[in-house]
Amino acid sequence: MRNEQFDIALFCSELGVSRAKLFLKIKEWSNCTHNEFILYFRMKRTSELLMQRTINSSQISQEVGFKNPKYFSKYFKKKFGLTPLEYSNKFIFS
Repeated sequence: MRNEQFDIALFCSELGVSRAKLFLKIKEWSNCTHNEFILYFRMKRTSELLMQRTINSSQISQEVGFKNPKYFSKYFKKKFGLTPLEYSNKFIFS
């Protein structure tokens, strides 16, 4: 997920399946779109890294494949209702 260039074409190539087949399988397995599927795994990795507290959110954004740390923070807050720092602190003080 670190590769910010990771997209559907690369995903299809890595799995050796057509785009149409990949879309059908992802929908069948997860009931979400291909983009939601990729973002789910990026956010899952983000939450793991935030709980470890070994790198800052700008570094995490790069680690999970976001080019822009501000967009990463905005997307994260939209998804979880907390900034990455608030999310991280929630687990330290819980």
